[in-house]
Amino acid sequence: MLSRSGSPEFEDLGIGFDILVGAMAMQVAFIPGSHGEEAPVRWGGVGVLLMILLAMAVATRFLGYGPALTYTRPGEEDMIVYRMKSRAVTVTSCTGCAVLCAFWWLNVNVEWVLEAWKDLLH
Repeated sequence: MLSRSGSPEFEDLGIGFDILVGAMAMQVAFIPGSHGEEAPVRWGGVGVLLMILLAMAVATRFLGYGPALTYTRPGEEDMIVYRMKSRAVTVTSCTGCAVLCAFWWLNVNVEWVLEAWKDLLH
């Protein structure tokens, strides 16, 4: 489909979702080295990342696309294209980067985070 209508625009790439999928892959990569209470916390992090990704996908589906554009060519069916709004690209990209950075920091400092939560709850 893209070959018929030219190269994709920046807005069509939805970069924030790729960053969040990368964050999920990073989170899973930390799990094999986990010990004690770290593994359940990191698995919980994967669940949280999945929920964030699903929420962003639903919000983008309903709020992130502009009106339909119709491309016509003689002898072919009309092609309807929905382009992602520039603001949606910015929001998903910034959210994806922030989530990736936050989960990377939490993974690197998981022992400190667990101790802080234990101190807070007791």
